[in-house]
Amino acid sequence: MPMKRGNSVGLRARLAWAAGLTGLTLAQAASAAPVIDLGVASQYSAFIFGDVKAANDVEGRLAVGGSLTANGLSVGYRAPAGSNGPALVVGGDVRFTNGRIYSTAPDTVKDSSAGEGNLVPWDPALARYGNSFGVFGGLNKGSSGYLDLRAEPKISSLVDFKAAQQQLTALSGSLAALTSTGAVAQPWSDINLTGTGKAGAVEVFDILLGSKNKQGSSWVMPSLSLKNVAADAWVVINVLNEGDVQLTGAFTGFKPIQEAQGKVLFNLANANRVKLGWVDGSVLAPKADLYGQGHVEGTVIGASISQAFEIGWEPFTPTPRNENQVPEPQIGWLAGLALLAAGLASRRRQA
Repeated sequence: MPMKRGNSVGLRARLAWAAGLTGLTLAQAASAAPVIDLGVASQYSAFIFGDVKAANDVEGRLAVGGSLTANGLSVGYRAPAGSNGPALVVGGDVRFTNGRIYSTAPDTVKDSSAGEGNLVPWDPALARYGNSFGVFGGLNKGSSGYLDLRAEPKISSLVDFKAAQQQLTALSGSLAALTSTGAVAQPWSDINLTGTGKAGAVEVFDILLGSKNKQGSSWVMPSLSLKNVAADAWVVINVLNEGDVQLTGAFTGFKPIQEAQGKVLFNLANANRVKLGWVDGSVLAPKADLYGQGHVEGTVIGASISQAFEIGWEPFTPTPRNENQVPEPQIGWLAGLALLAAGLASRRRQA
């Protein structure tokens, strides 16, 4: 039965209003300052979804969704006062030999690496903090007997690696889609990043590397220089290349922002392998195997680790949540309303 004209006009008007409201709201949400929160991963120096095949120095806590193989690993020795739970969480099997799981610092030590950057001298007092423990969900495959490693069959109740992987992969993709706010220039071999200078801003820089190593297998990041960024701003550097990316160049201007507040994030949403040098900032590479021989002073998030590198304790500071920002469930509802409007309009044209 055909619709009455009055009902059809009214429906078209309501659908047009809904589609317009949806488009406006989604546009406002897209242009709003992003909320960057690493969730459960922010409690760890390294949060890895799959296997860790080598590890030697993790200053904070370590979470491994797959299996862990490590010889001579020191973990947790700079975890500050107030860190809760085991210093090591392994979802699968564990083979941990000739190392130590340190206890968290006493209440008087909130940040034992403050002011030191990525070359933190050894503090003999760290050895007196005592020992912590680790948990694993699979089998203990020959770990040193003096380590306190406890079987935990319900490891997912302690850390839900699958949910964290979904959340962090989505976050990485949304950050990669942000509009760049800063200027990126490469007058010579180095890349210069210039921010807006706005206080409290989220400065976003997009980098698409154009040079590979001599073997032609890896995209190589040259030295980066950062300037005109407010002391309380956040810095997001989207490295947009796919494949193998090397973050091994020098970094100028990053240390004050990262060391003071933990507000630098390198986002590699598309990379499947990342070589790490001496990096002042957190690394979010949810699809990548991580390797290298450097030191990352920040939170490290990846799919796996195949070569040991040092990981410091300088956790990423989340951005504040905007009270006027459209909540994600509402955005989803509005997007669904827009699809409904489009579908009904299509049916009307076919009728």
